[in-house]
Amino acid sequence: MTTLWSDDPALIKAQLAQQVRDAEDRAKKAQVFASEVEGYRAEGRDRRREVVAVVDAAGRLLDLRLKEAVSESSSNDIAQAVLEAYRDATARAAADLIRRAAAVFGENSPTTQALTDDFTRHLGASEEA
Repeated sequence: MTTLWSDDPALIKAQLAQQVRDAEDRAKKAQVFASEVEGYRAEGRDRRREVVAVVDAAGRLLDLRLKEAVSESSSNDIAQAVLEAYRDATARAAADLIRRAAAVFGENSPTTQALTDDFTRHLGASEEA
């Protein structure tokens, strides 16, 4: 079994100091990431590019724009196009936010993995995004 603490007071003090520095570093990185997420927006489109959906980092729909051509479609086709655009926007948001987390926290960090799991679960992810 590995000992976490030494019997040497100087080594214990050094270990504590390192833990404090590590915690401060994680806090700074968290602030950087939070500032990137604040005000974040992602756009998505339907296959026919007639509908644009805009979402925030939580996947909330912020804006929906429809081209004139969509008015010639049936209500079911319009509904489908809106859903496609929304899904595309959330998938793009997830992929982009995951990339940003990896850039800030490191590709293999536990924080990046937790954020990846969260964004994938709540926003979905897409190979195309």
